[in-house]
Amino acid sequence: MTGYLRDLLFPRGYHYYDTPDGEDCDKKLWYVTKNSALYGIFASSIDVLMYSHPKGYLPTLGRFAYITFPFMGMGAAFAVTTCMATNMRKKDDIWNYFLGGTAVGAVMGAWKRSLRIGGYGSLAFGVVFLVIKDCIENRRAILSINEWEPQKYGNIWSVKRDHTILADPGRSWKTSYNE
Repeated sequence: MTGYLRDLLFPRGYHYYDTPDGEDCDKKLWYVTKNSALYGIFASSIDVLMYSHPKGYLPTLGRFAYITFPFMGMGAAFAVTTCMATNMRKKDDIWNYFLGGTAVGAVMGAWKRSLRIGGYGSLAFGVVFLVIKDCIENRRAILSINEWEPQKYGNIWSVKRDHTILADPGRSWKTSYNE
């Protein structure tokens, strides 16, 4: 896909890591909440179509709201907590992401009305986000969320790849019957 077509179909816009932590908190909040809403709608669609099967429009919308709004709350809690921790501590380190992860776990525990889920979720999300920030700071390639890169090597649907066992022998035959 050419660069122009890629940018037309998938506009770059603002990404979370375009500015340092603690700056442009409103843009980061909007970016995270918007993407959390998209993931929430995706998870809600899976739930409605495969598990809960609500009957009617109102129960379906309720189910979408029940799943999507907590996803948005978790994303917003992460963005706000991380930004506040960075500005209050005057440091940009892994512990800000750990605090953001604990906020995500707390929102998840409140959503599920479970102290156990909130506690273990806070610890788990805190560690996950701590590892993510460590990978970002040390430029480890575990997660490639830092940069927007075009595809380098193609995939199985790539036109430029030859999937045959033997190479093409070339055009050694004649196409005319008159010769």
